[in-house]
Amino acid sequence: MHVAIKCNDVDEIVCILARRTNFERQELQRIYSRLFKKPLVDRMSRLKDPDFKTIILNLLKDLPDYFVEELQHAIGSSDKITLMQILINVAEEELTKLVELYKKQAGKELSEDIGTVTQGSFQEILMCLTRNERLPSLITTDGIQEVKRYFVETNLNFSKQEAQRLNTYLSKKPIDKDSVTQSFCEADYFDLDGIDTEYKLLFGESLEDAIKNKTSGNYQRTLLAMLSSGRKRARLIAKWIHDALFSSPVKKKHLTRLLITRSEIDLYTVMIVYQEIYKTSLESDIKRRTEGLYKKTLLTLLGLNKKCPFTPK
Repeated sequence: MHVAIKCNDVDEIVCILARRTNFERQELQRIYSRLFKKPLVDRMSRLKDPDFKTIILNLLKDLPDYFVEELQHAIGSSDKITLMQILINVAEEELTKLVELYKKQAGKELSEDIGTVTQGSFQEILMCLTRNERLPSLITTDGIQEVKRYFVETNLNFSKQEAQRLNTYLSKKPIDKDSVTQSFCEADYFDLDGIDTEYKLLFGESLEDAIKNKTSGNYQRTLLAMLSSGRKRARLIAKWIHDALFSSPVKKKHLTRLLITRSEIDLYTVMIVYQEIYKTSLESDIKRRTEGLYKKTLLTLLGLNKKCPFTPK
């Protein structure tokens, strides 16, 4: 790394950082500081290309700190999509730590800051998410959770009861948003898969369609994202990436966060699902919609930079 910096070998810098895990990048920074008496982040802050510098500096951040910074920026800029994506996408066991870290760094509760930039039902569901009332997953990886799957598929009474309750809440005029919000916040995302299945069997339409028919705006968007966060999570992430890529201009902050934070979890699966949904590869769309060293770094995160040896994460 030190040689690459001295020689201004940006290709090597990209390979070293974007093909390592977050843990390895933290170790690299500790060793670099000890050997060369200067933080690596200070060296990277001298990069001239602004988009490239931003993604490299984000790669160097420990993930909890990165999420907190993204939340603070989202609140400062009223970026409601980022608030929703992070609160839904962070694993249950990490969300409580994230809320605590936010309070430590910002000096205020996350829910208090959310209240300053949101309102109504959308505000309520985001605040509910910060309380992290979901059942904790028994398996902490983000892939297929066999224990939770077994629970959902065998506990049909639970799924039926929840489906019936949600139908009651959604059938009221106006709908009982408070109860819908509470039900969604308390159910594990894999439980929602089972509830969705039972809802369609009982009432002839999917829970997704019922939400689309009965709600709107950011509140609807949040409910649908939560509903997709079980077995359909890769599809949800693919959609978020596509939305970021094809905004005008490209939402680079969203795109960067999604690729960095999913790169060690399910990004390969997301790439496959992306191709299935949009009939084009994520690689082609990144090449078409981004440029320069920023593009090269994104492709390296995907494992598609031919100049870097592929090291699966």
